[in-house]
Amino acid sequence: MNADVMLTVAVLKVLSAHTKERYEQARDEALAELGQGDRRIVRSPLDGTKLGAVYMTDPKPVAAITDEKALTDWMSTTYPTRVESSYQIVGSDAEVIDILFQHAPRLLKRTTRLTTEARKELMTEAVRIGQPVGPGGEVDVPGVEVRQTEGYVACKPTEDALLSVYELVRSGRVALDGTVLPQLEASGD
Repeated sequence: MNADVMLTVAVLKVLSAHTKERYEQARDEALAELGQGDRRIVRSPLDGTKLGAVYMTDPKPVAAITDEKALTDWMSTTYPTRVESSYQIVGSDAEVIDILFQHAPRLLKRTTRLTTEARKELMTEAVRIGQPVGPGGEVDVPGVEVRQTEGYVACKPTEDALLSVYELVRSGRVALDGTVLPQLEASGD
């Protein structure tokens, strides 16, 4: 057994667990500092080396179908060419095998759904307009809503940030969990 590999796993797990909770807390704190789409470059206070960029995403609105049946019923009535029908088997497998050969239509159920193109068009237009809208410009489209998702804070470190972070920890300016420590005054001895 390679003890160094096991030590590496243990050390990384301890460090990961130690920093993960603090990282999430720090991201929450950064929410108060950043507006959507803001980006801040972070540099080491020791030597000015760029560590990376901390930013808040600026997500675009998304459209979602919230009631498939209501939307399909509305489209069936209003735009029947933009729905497609198929059959759904509702009998048991044994029944289907025995009876389908005898052409038993009672085992088939007609279903209706939006075409892929119609679904994509509805979602694209809803996001573009900012509200659910039908192919003919109707605004009372059931089963669709436009949502604005919240941004989140993220960080994109530079490729060489690890060495600078190591120096920050080694110098006592930053704790292992990322907490920035007060700078010690140099003694005049």
